[in-house]
Amino acid sequence: MSELLDALIEQRRREAIDYEEYLRRIVALTKQVTNPETSGAYPKGMNTPGKRALYDNLGKDEALAHAIDQAVRASRQDDWRSNAFKVKRVRNAIRSTLEKPLAVDEGEAGRRPKPMTDPPPPYGEERQEPIDQRVDRVFTLVRNQDEY
Repeated sequence: MSELLDALIEQRRREAIDYEEYLRRIVALTKQVTNPETSGAYPKGMNTPGKRALYDNLGKDEALAHAIDQAVRASRQDDWRSNAFKVKRVRNAIRSTLEKPLAVDEGEAGRRPKPMTDPPPPYGEERQEPIDQRVDRVFTLVRNQDEY
């Protein structure tokens, strides 16, 4: 009977330790969700929710996300969401950024930028998203970010 009781106590102790580890993991995950910039999942330049949203939705392309962020910030005007002319100005800034190839940093001399207008893929492969749809998608994303 004593051995059975000792085994039961030992099992309860192990389960308590496992539960403690589980709670530690939950706390760490909660911290990552509330502060995604500290999780290490994003590059240092992606330091705002808007930049992180662009980064996540543009194929994790940091340079493109940063370029679109700058273009939107430079082209937006007060109360731009409710004025058709101001909306068009922001859309045009997004379009021009998506259409032009990005400049390569000095530190990345071996890397060539990928142009936005690639040649058509071989037969049977999926085509790249048309520029109008891409502009609409990015514009919707920007419009729904409070920081812009």
